[in-house]
Amino acid sequence: MLERLRLRLRALLYERKIENELDEELRFHLEREIEHHLRQGMSPEKARRTALTSFGGLEQAKERCRDARGVRLIEDLRQDLHYGARMLLKAPGFTLIAIITLALGIGANTVIFSLVNALLLRPLPYLDPDRLMVIRETKLPYVQNSQVSPGNVLDWRKQNTVFAPLEAITVKDFNLNGEDNPERVRGMLATHGYLPMLRMTPMIGRGFLPDEDRPEHNRVVILSHAFWPRRFGGNPGIVSQTITLDDQSYTVIGVLPPNTGLRIRETEIWTPLALTADQSQQHGSRYLFACGRLKPGVTLEEARSEMSLIAGRLARQYPDTNADWNVKLMSLLGYAAYEVEAKPRLSLAL
Repeated sequence: MLERLRLRLRALLYERKIENELDEELRFHLEREIEHHLRQGMSPEKARRTALTSFGGLEQAKERCRDARGVRLIEDLRQDLHYGARMLLKAPGFTLIAIITLALGIGANTVIFSLVNALLLRPLPYLDPDRLMVIRETKLPYVQNSQVSPGNVLDWRKQNTVFAPLEAITVKDFNLNGEDNPERVRGMLATHGYLPMLRMTPMIGRGFLPDEDRPEHNRVVILSHAFWPRRFGGNPGIVSQTITLDDQSYTVIGVLPPNTGLRIRETEIWTPLALTADQSQQHGSRYLFACGRLKPGVTLEEARSEMSLIAGRLARQYPDTNADWNVKLMSLLGYAAYEVEAKPRLSLAL
């Protein structure tokens, strides 16, 4: 077996030399065969033709010898790659388009696989994730799937009987400064009940208190499990210390556990949403992501029916901002699949 491997390796490394040896050997045997037929009295032309016939053709004989080396597949692949590279170099415009197409295809498939892995292969770590509903707003036929306004979220909280609780978040990037290496960090503003709704309890420290979900009381921050060691070396003493975000001092109150759910881009810090009085009255500015947990025994259809009735009341109460707007409920898993398909670069921090 070692000898066969050595011969195959030699055939790959010294292809030109072996081809020359093959030519010489076949030419030698052909000449001997022609001489044999000449001695039998054949004419030179007939002797050569008969010798070639007995060989089955020189090129065919070479192919049989190459097949006997056991490296024909590798040689063909190398020739195909060489030919393909030459063709691509002759058409640089087509080559660039092909590379971009491949890159986009690979990127899209990577995102889709990440989603399938998160949703199907690796279950979400939330308690009863099928009871978690994403609440969106629609204004058909113009707006199919919109974020929600702060005023509507607060009204839904007061008037609904199907969710316990109903919470909201929004994305905000912060400048982490006052340190040796300032950087831009991915942040999430959340109502105080958002993490408890997902049954996400900090592994160190505590979560947000209701009183901290108010302006001027919201200077507290929870670190993600990935950000904690990257920035603070995994030091548990970071809890109760202060860090500077956007030139404001925030007290670190906790660190989340690993694997807190589905995300395409990691959220690094969490702070309270802390809506101001003006923001609480806004019904036209739709920038919040709302999510609620269905109460035990409540079906999705019952929740949709009640939320639609509430949307109708708000449309009559606030015609300038809510006329023709309705509510759309989707399961968390269904929403994640919809959004990643529609917006492959979306950041989901749930």
